[in-house]
Amino acid sequence: MSQENVEIAKRWFAAIAEGELASDLWDADLIVDNIPEFPVTGPYRGYEGLQRWWDDLAEVVEGATVQLDEATRLDDERVLTIQRLVGDMAYTRIPVNAPWAAIWIVRRGKLCRVSGYATRKQALEAVGLSE
Repeated sequence: MSQENVEIAKRWFAAIAEGELASDLWDADLIVDNIPEFPVTGPYRGYEGLQRWWDDLAEVVEGATVQLDEATRLDDERVLTIQRLVGDMAYTRIPVNAPWAAIWIVRRGKLCRVSGYATRKQALEAVGLSE
C-alpha cells in the first residue's frame, strides 16, 4: 500500500497542474497546514478548506501552479514530497519559484493531512527521521 500512497500524492499533483483539486483523493476530514513563510498558512480543514486554500493561494500568487519535484515513501502512511510554487506575486508581479517540502499522511487510499516545511531536513526532523 505504501508505494500506492506515493502514487496517490502524484495523482493529486497531476490534478492540480490541470487546475483540479481532486477532492476524490482526499479524506473528508483533511487538514492542510503550511509553513509560516508560505503565502497562505492555514490550517485548512475539510473539502471547503481545500477549496479555500486554493482560492487564497490564487489571490496572493497570480497564475499559481504547484509543481512536484520529488515524491518519496517514508513508511506505510507517510510520503515526503518536494514541490515548488510558481507564479507572480499579486500586485507586485514579482516572480515566485519557491520550493518547499511536505509530509503527506495517506490512510485507506485517501490523503488525510499535508504539512508543509521550509526544507526537506525540517520535514524529516518533524517526523523523527534524518536525511
